[in-house]
Amino acid sequence: ASRMFYQTFMACSKLTSLPENLFSGIRGCAGTMFYSTFEKCSGLTSIPETLFENVQGGCSALFQYTFCDCTNLTTIPSNLFKKITTGQTSMFGQTFMGCTKLQSIPEGLFGNISNSAGTLFYRTFYGCSKLSGYIPASAFASLIANGCPTATSMWTGTFTGTQLSTTQTCPPSYKVLVTDYDTLWGGRTVCELPAPKIVTTSYVQGFYDEINSTKQDRLESGVNLITTGAPDGMVVSVTADHGIVHVHKEEIQIPVGSVENPTNWLPIWVE
Repeated sequence: ASRMFYQTFMACSKLTSLPENLFSGIRGCAGTMFYSTFEKCSGLTSIPETLFENVQGGCSALFQYTFCDCTNLTTIPSNLFKKITTGQTSMFGQTFMGCTKLQSIPEGLFGNISNSAGTLFYRTFYGCSKLSGYIPASAFASLIANGCPTATSMWTGTFTGTQLSTTQTCPPSYKVLVTDYDTLWGGRTVCELPAPKIVTTSYVQGFYDEINSTKQDRLESGVNLITTGAPDGMVVSVTADHGIVHVHKEEIQIPVGSVENPTNWLPIWVE
């Protein structure tokens, strides 16, 4: 199993797309699997999200040079490596190196890896000259949550030759996150979406069916919330399929289902 798919499609310059689930029969991983599999496939413009659907865990040198020098690749699907949870030496080394049309790092890309390993992410995006914007915190979420562990050469050249921002400004609704990787990442801007706030409310008193003029204990079509002491401008229309109440341009998420006492529906999530 080691060296499986080693340089399999390397330099297939007329290859423009890949079928979904191409490797769906692969379970787990093995050392140097997918080494240079699509390297120098200069016609490749995108990657299907399910390409590595069942590749999981972590193995040494996994995905090394896999898409290196795919010079027309513009995007990476966010869930491409969603089942990779364990960092290993040389994993993701030069994976996207030289992808000169790659535009951004997607949310959640390496988000399930929580441990450090030598040369993990070595030159992963090296020379991606069009790569710009910010580093999404979710792309390395588990590493950040684990205290930002690092190992020898783990971040060497990872973002060298990119245009990733160092301005420490984020798009609307995002906020700047300062992590212990700040120096290792060359002061590049890291942005995250704030976690949902947990709030309580005394406004929900029950449900009212405007069509039949009866009180309900479920969210159904045409059912509105009965509220007391709600703030000015509170809109209480409810859609049964979403269970969303709009309040001052914020969305309060309410569980859909039967309850005995709606006032005990706490917490309510505010996006």
